[in-house]
Order: sequence, then structure tokens, then C-alpha cells
Amino acid sequence: MSEQNKTIARNLIEGTWNKKDMGVIDQLVAANHTPHGPFTDKLPPGVEGSKAFASTFIAAFPDVQATIEKQEAEGDLVKTTVTYTGTQTGQLMDIPATGKQATVQVLVTNRIVGGIVVESWAEWDPQDMLRQLGVEQTGG
Repeated sequence: MSEQNKTIARNLIEGTWNKKDMGVIDQLVAANHTPHGPFTDKLPPGVEGSKAFASTFIAAFPDVQATIEKQEAEGDLVKTTVTYTGTQTGQLMDIPATGKQATVQVLVTNRIVGGIVVESWAEWDPQDMLRQLGVEQTGG
């Protein structure tokens, strides 16, 4: 089961970010999915929120690539260390395109039940990304 869950987590990451296929979210994310991590509290829950998050970042970083560095599975949890690299050529929320590249490492933990992701945690440093883009966060 843990190998199957690792494959599901890998397919979700690579399909969404490398292939830019939002249909993967429809297939692999539960309708009532609960996200945890930076920016996710500002998005709708479930599939809609997952698509909104991915679409926002893909629009800002159209060349984004996700490289899976490591995966571990235990029970219904899969922890995946992912390095995302992309050039910000589109607007990201209120940040105009900078033309700069950012590389961000994220620890993604997915809880997978019945072959779909029901809950996710993303641990990463948005401030580091903003520093790489040469912008200061104003307000919060």
C-alpha cells in the first residue's frame, strides 16, 4: 500500500506542476480535501482550492518544474521532498512579474485514503521565495 500511495503522491506532483494538468487534481484529490500551509487559508477547500493554488503559481511561474528528491511512506501518510524551480514571468498575487528565477524546497505530506489525497501539509519558506524574487513582503 505504501508504494501505491507514493505513486499517487508522485503522480499528483508531477502531473500538476510538470505537465500543468489540472485534471490530475480532479482524479487524485478528494472533494473535501483539507490543505495546510502558506497561502492555503486564503483559498476555497477541496479540489477548487487545490486548482486555485496550482493555477496561481503556474501562471506566475509558467516554466516551473518539480523535482522529487525523496519520498517516505508510513501508514496513510506520504512525505515527499520536492524542489520547485521556475522563473516569475507572470503576476503572483500582488507581485508583478520580476523575471527572476526562484528555487524552493517543499516538504509535502499527503494523507491518502482509498487512493485519493484527503489532506495535505506543505512546509516551505515563502519569505525565501520573495527574497529570491527581490521583493519585500508588504503587510501580511
